[in-house]
Amino acid sequence: MVSANSRSASQNTYILERSPHTKGSHHNLPDSSSSILESPQKLVVIDPSIENHRNRMKQTDSTAKKFLLDPNLDGVEQITQILCRYCEIISLHVISSGTPDQFYLGGTRLSLSNLDCYAWDLQDWCSSFSATGSGKIILYGCTVVAGGYGFEFVHRFSQLTGVDVIASSTCG
Repeated sequence: MVSANSRSASQNTYILERSPHTKGSHHNLPDSSSSILESPQKLVVIDPSIENHRNRMKQTDSTAKKFLLDPNLDGVEQITQILCRYCEIISLHVISSGTPDQFYLGGTRLSLSNLDCYAWDLQDWCSSFSATGSGKIILYGCTVVAGGYGFEFVHRFSQLTGVDVIASSTCG
């Protein structure tokens, strides 16, 4: 890993998908007036490209709020919509596929070359994290930092989000 600066699992799992009523929006998120929107300590976002993603979701911390991305939509935008509903998050765990210097989120492939294109959304992420400055994003994606620009990718991701980012340099 590289770093840069009692409910059942089914009750905590949300699947992001297009609403048939609103073009392009994702609405399997809880209603903002719902009591389910207490400030969780941990959020887990899983990309459906992960093998056995449903089992992975069941195996994650039962106290975490869990979300499954829509593979046809912009993953950065989906996570931005999730985060805008919460505050005081300690950690965001993103489980997805990765290759050297790249990380996949829904229909988005993030790399050092396009990271700044998502700057506005990524900068908004910071407001959802703990005001104590202890927030972190953990990217679980094989070999994200293994390539020549991997460390730069993680560093820039951390700069844009304003929180510490940890990413995998190996699989498993």
